[in-house]
Amino acid sequence: MTIRTLAFALAIACSPAIASAEKTDSSSDLDALRFLAGSCWTAAFPDGGATDTHCWEAMLGDAFIRDVHVVNGRSQPYSGESIYGVDPETGEFGYTYYNSLGGISSGRVVVFDDRIEFPGETHTTTEGETIVMRSIMRRTGDDSYSMTTEQETPEGWRTLWSMQFERAGDAP
Repeated sequence: MTIRTLAFALAIACSPAIASAEKTDSSSDLDALRFLAGSCWTAAFPDGGATDTHCWEAMLGDAFIRDVHVVNGRSQPYSGESIYGVDPETGEFGYTYYNSLGGISSGRVVVFDDRIEFPGETHTTTEGETIVMRSIMRRTGDDSYSMTTEQETPEGWRTLWSMQFERAGDAP
């Protein structure tokens, strides 16, 4: 996987998402991320070569949630920031993500009773390949959550990696 493809994957996984369940009411969607606010969370990439640390905080009177993350242990530094919120006009829950490579992306967030999904986004790699990726977040405990990143293939969704995040302390 090239660094650019990894950056696309990180954009989805970090933006900065459990079997079938009911979709929640959009007015409470932002609440699904509130357990993260005020803390930093760290996970090791499956290859063991790097860690990803996310620090989450409520902002602007709890109207939004910010996630600032840093990937350490790679040859090229990488970081990003996501802002999550619910559009008051449409009721759609979404995010905007900014990364240290100069990339900006926006997307939807869909909250279910048992997971948070960052639906498939289409990206074009520097090699001209079109890829569709999604991430699925699952709360696994009071001090942990998992994030699984998948790529769409002709055979269906294929897991690229899954990471287990653990609470690592208070957000700065």
